[in-house]
Amino acid sequence: MRRRKSRVKERRPQMSSVTVVACFVRDLLQNAQLASEIEALRRSKEDRERELEAKNTSMRTESNGLTTEMDSIMRELQDIINTKMGLELEIAAYRKLLEGEENRYALTLNRRHHINNLRNEK
Repeated sequence: MRRRKSRVKERRPQMSSVTVVACFVRDLLQNAQLASEIEALRRSKEDRERELEAKNTSMRTESNGLTTEMDSIMRELQDIINTKMGLELEIAAYRKLLEGEENRYALTLNRRHHINNLRNEK
């Protein structure tokens, strides 16, 4: 029994050093696993950043195209408005001319009527 106790006493330091080594190895494995997970997350983040950058570039290109198209439409609309204004002015001028002709014609008819009345009275 004494021998066993002495063997146990002798082996305790060895067992505690084995336990320390086992804990150290376990911690190394955990660190390696965590490092692997961190690397995978880093790659995933970089991939996502590239995807978002590509989407951002695509959206900027689309936005620039739409802005160019809108500018073109605005210029075309301004040309149409200018043409409309010119036509409205031309219509107003012809309307005035037509009204003047109608008034002249009405005066001519009134004069003839008045002259005919004067002739008939004689």
